[in-house]
Amino acid sequence: MVDLHPYVAPDGLEALRVWITGSASLTGIPVRANRRPGDTLPYIMLTRPSTVSDLLTETGVYRVHAFHEEGSGQSAMKRSYDLATLVNRRIAVLNPRYGGGQVPVTVNGVDLYADSVDFNEGPTREKYTEDGSIEQYITDITIAWRLLAA
Repeated sequence: MVDLHPYVAPDGLEALRVWITGSASLTGIPVRANRRPGDTLPYIMLTRPSTVSDLLTETGVYRVHAFHEEGSGQSAMKRSYDLATLVNRRIAVLNPRYGGGQVPVTVNGVDLYADSVDFNEGPTREKYTEDGSIEQYITDITIAWRLLAA
């Protein structure tokens, strides 16, 4: 008798974090699931409002928050929008339709693949501070992740 199914669903949130932090264009920018007051900027926060899994695939809606502040002669709004656009361009590489093939993302020694990447909404500005000193742009993306069961 089998006690547990031999496979665990891919962790799409961790795969997305690994993929974003692996970009040379985004080096040094923290990518986590929460943003605490006082964290350094720029900052990328990832959340997963919903997900469905069958133990070999995970299809989730991922929310990417790009935070930035005023600097280098540019407004916080412009800098956070530019960061959101850069992150979206990085995520688009995962989509086989854009990149021409599937790219593996290795999480805990397991290769995950994005079968589809659909940008649902964004980047959309959502007010973060009253004075506009920190701005955020949010993008909602649906990604279908798959692992290869051997």
